[in-house]
Amino acid sequence: MKTAKTIKSNQEQALAFWVNYLNQVRLNKLMEALNQQDKNLSEALKELDRALKEVNDIIISNRGGDSGIHGFLAEILETGINNARRLIDGKSANMEWLNDNGPIDLMRDGIGIQQKFYQSDGLFSLNACAKHFKHDSDFLEKGQKYQIPKDQYEKVIYLYSLSEKEAYKQLSAVSEPTISQWRKVHSFFESSDLKVNDFESSHVRYDEAQRDVAKNTLSNERDNIQEIDKQNRDKAYQKSKPSLSEGAKTTVVSASIEGLTTFCLEISKKLKTKKISEFNNEDWTEITKNTGFGFMKGGVRGSSMYLLSNYTVTPTFVASSVVTASFGIAEQVHLYRNGKLSDLELIETSEILCLEASVSALSSLLGQVAIPIPVIGAMIGNTIGNIIFQVSKNYFEGKEQEIFAKYIKEQEKLDKQLDFEYSEYIALLNKNMEAYLDILEQAFAPDIDVAFNGSILLAKQLGVPSEEILEDLESINAYFG
Repeated sequence: MKTAKTIKSNQEQALAFWVNYLNQVRLNKLMEALNQQDKNLSEALKELDRALKEVNDIIISNRGGDSGIHGFLAEILETGINNARRLIDGKSANMEWLNDNGPIDLMRDGIGIQQKFYQSDGLFSLNACAKHFKHDSDFLEKGQKYQIPKDQYEKVIYLYSLSEKEAYKQLSAVSEPTISQWRKVHSFFESSDLKVNDFESSHVRYDEAQRDVAKNTLSNERDNIQEIDKQNRDKAYQKSKPSLSEGAKTTVVSASIEGLTTFCLEISKKLKTKKISEFNNEDWTEITKNTGFGFMKGGVRGSSMYLLSNYTVTPTFVASSVVTASFGIAEQVHLYRNGKLSDLELIETSEILCLEASVSALSSLLGQVAIPIPVIGAMIGNTIGNIIFQVSKNYFEGKEQEIFAKYIKEQEKLDKQLDFEYSEYIALLNKNMEAYLDILEQAFAPDIDVAFNGSILLAKQLGVPSEEILEDLESINAYFG
């Protein structure tokens, strides 16, 4: 019987530490994700700092002059922002600013990009791209792209998507985008070898790449990167939270383990009096019934441990003990209602059940600390704890139980007395502290007379002998004379 109880207790605490292990895995993954996000943020901000330095260099050198400087700034901004947004998500930087005045301005994953930021062509930089393509007709080979400002690209795509009927219905002749621009966009793609898919959007608008706002563009991007960082951290936290699927898995596993454990123990109990071949229908019915209860209790145990350990501040081994004690007390209440236990017996057996559960939880915790191997340490520690407690329980019989009950009452009485004395002590301490603070305030008062008298009171309060306290001018002169 003792062996069966130890096995059962081991199984319960092993399940508790398995749930704790699942919780710890999620927390470890969260910490890893947050540590990685720290690195991601650092790398992303470094990339923006690098871009800011290059922007400053371009502005100081006035490269490209008043009409062309924004082109170089746009290339730097595109590279910095593109890479920073990848780095903040844990990806590698994949764009390079070639800065060699060649036919390709940027390289992204081995694909060349020619960037055009024009306002004067009247067609959202499309004509500038067509002019480049006319002199380099092989440019679009190998998937290379033309890149135009974000705001211009959005207008091009919108106008290109409108049919003639929709255009005349939605567009006007004065407010952009206009019906005239719609005609020009459609005419461009009808007459040009360039297709819509040959173009892509920059990360920045035309106005964001100008000399006087380029630095602000990067400053705004820093804010955007930090906002993305917060979102990524929140995603990691949400991912680390307990889930219904994991809770269901815990319930099923716990039910299976406890059910199978119960089945084995029931078989073992029967084998003490007869062979398996001698089991009759009544034996198998009892085994099946108890095994079913084992599956049910295991399911309740698993779901309760998961809920208590994840949605309250209850540790898993304590949660398991709470569930175990709850099952035991429920059984005692059932016996009490059937008249098989007296009032005192109900209280005593319930206390013992709670004490057993507490010792089981404590011994499992100690075992896990001493043997830091998940589950195994819990089982060994739990076994030792049960053996020790089994010995101590031998004294809780007959006269010893009466003494123990009397001791409990005395402890309760002592607790009340200590609470009363503690309250009186705190009240006295507060009173003395108030007096001390009042004297201290006088001792360090700005008024020299008040401070002098306060110093005398403070010295007396601290137990300085009266003959050593300088209380007047005469004693002061005599001391320093």
